[in-house]
Amino acid sequence: RQTLTALLANSHALTLADRFGPRLLLTFGAFFCGLSALLFGWADSLVQIYLSRFLLGLFASAGFVCALKLATVWFPARMLGLIIGITQTFGMLGASSGGPLSMINQHYDYSTIMVVMGGVFILLSLASFMFVRNGQAPSTQSQAHSDDSNLNNILKTVLKSKYTWINAMYAGFIYAPVQVLGEYWGAQFFANVYGITPKQGAFAASTLFIGWIVGGPFAGMLADKIGRRPVMLISAFMCSLLFAFMFLMPTLSYPFVILLCFSLGGMNTGLIAAYTASGELHEAKCAGLSMAIANMFSIGFGAILIPLCGIFLDQVTSGAVSATGEPIYTAKEFLVSFSLLPLCALMALVCAFSMKETYQKT
Repeated sequence: RQTLTALLANSHALTLADRFGPRLLLTFGAFFCGLSALLFGWADSLVQIYLSRFLLGLFASAGFVCALKLATVWFPARMLGLIIGITQTFGMLGASSGGPLSMINQHYDYSTIMVVMGGVFILLSLASFMFVRNGQAPSTQSQAHSDDSNLNNILKTVLKSKYTWINAMYAGFIYAPVQVLGEYWGAQFFANVYGITPKQGAFAASTLFIGWIVGGPFAGMLADKIGRRPVMLISAFMCSLLFAFMFLMPTLSYPFVILLCFSLGGMNTGLIAAYTASGELHEAKCAGLSMAIANMFSIGFGAILIPLCGIFLDQVTSGAVSATGEPIYTAKEFLVSFSLLPLCALMALVCAFSMKETYQKT
């Protein structure tokens, strides 16, 4: 629910950032994230838990999209890839924090952890209000975006461009496999395919994000040196190659599985070039909507693929169950069901070939 809510919210967050400025959106977004976390920590019913998760996804969308907007305002185009790469890297630090949080959870209950996190969000809200600057006077910005005809022109420009959708599909295809393995299915997939323990599978899945953390800034710098499209091509090609190796070599030892996942995460960073290209495809006033569409696709494809892989797994299973009634899946059943992942990498490669270069070295 939180992922799906973020998907819906991201489609509007950058447009709101264009209209009201990132400072206001970050301040209120972080504040209400804090309230949502407090609600989760103090919840005593399933309805309150669902509501808090919905609100967390809704208000958390302000974070990354406002960072993208600030990157386009405060930094020159020659640094845009690097800044977006660093921003995405810090986002991956949050995604990889599940392991440390699970260890903390052994000593403190989830309610205490969420209440503390709620307090941190509220402090971030104060920091955003004190230190973030939009780069343009709010009154001028609001006036510039209040014209309905101007908004219609932005919509027509962005939505009618084929490159808006090619770039957005690339973002969705390239990141969806990491989202599927890193956030949900990784522990089971690696344990069943490679015969390792679920704990080892979970650690292997977390190294996808570690690879992302290492490779993100380098991908951003490379995109600023050689252009956005070459980085997108290299990333999609290497991900296709690594997935082929992963699916054709199910006898890999545990250290090689770790190395493979780390490499896959590091090579998946073509997403940074796609985000950067989305801000350069159109003139500055259209950048917000273009980035929002790319971000929406990057979240949406994975959100769809996670349950879809589970449905396929149920379709191909032999129906075997353990003594406790748990379904038993074979390595072949997992490989067949998750064959959509290498297909996504190949589709990203097709999109990269169809994409135009947006980087202007002037």
